Amino acid sequence: ICRKESLTMPYNFSFPYPVVDPGKWTVNQSGETELKFSHRIHFQGWAYSYEKKLSLRDNELHIAHSLENTGEKPLYSWAYSHNLFQIKNRTVGPGYSFRLPFQIGANDFANNCVGNPAQVLLPDCSQPASSPVNNFTFSRKLVETDVLYCDFTAALTAQQGALHGASSHRFSVSDKNYGGMSKEGTEKVESYHFYATDSVLAVEPFMRIAIQP
Repeated sequence: ICRKESLTMPYNFSFPYPVVDPGKWTVNQSGETELKFSHRIHFQGWAYSYEKKLSLRDNELHIAHSLENTGEKPLYSWAYSHNLFQIKNRTVGPGYSFRLPFQIGANDFANNCVGNPAQVLLPDCSQPASSPVNNFTFSRKLVETDVLYCDFTAALTAQQGALHGASSHRFSVSDKNYGGMSKEGTEKVESYHFYATDSVLAVEPFMRIAIQP
């Protein structure tokens, strides 16, 4: 629980609000292949119990999240994952790729983007006549001053009908030389953001939380 110094000021995501109640954290390990984090908190009728379990199965890392409303009031919020990806300190560039569960075209790069990613990604989506695709790589190595970002909410919303809910929660990021990461979730994704610098590549799914007591 954090404290806002002024009720008239809008919430600022990046402001370091003072923490007045950190809740209760516990960590439990089961052998060498499973670790569980738990967090519980209660404040003026709002309360939840959150668990995150990490488990190794062969060469796969499985992450399971559970959020229970244990209070008297509904919980409304957003949840998202950074999924910052890098292998062996390799600079992001040719060889790195990412795949989305929906198509992206030139119009999707025209708005809500930073750093002109359409001019760096392949296939080239900077031309209006280019065909929408869902699998991208990089035309060059990114440098220290590169910051690429896009909000693909509009593209996902337009294609949600064909994705059938939870099928929207499926994407992958990879380096062709060393492997990659695939993620599948059980909950519907409302938005995807793309982010890349010379050191990390990220596909970030956003999910809406609405849990009744």
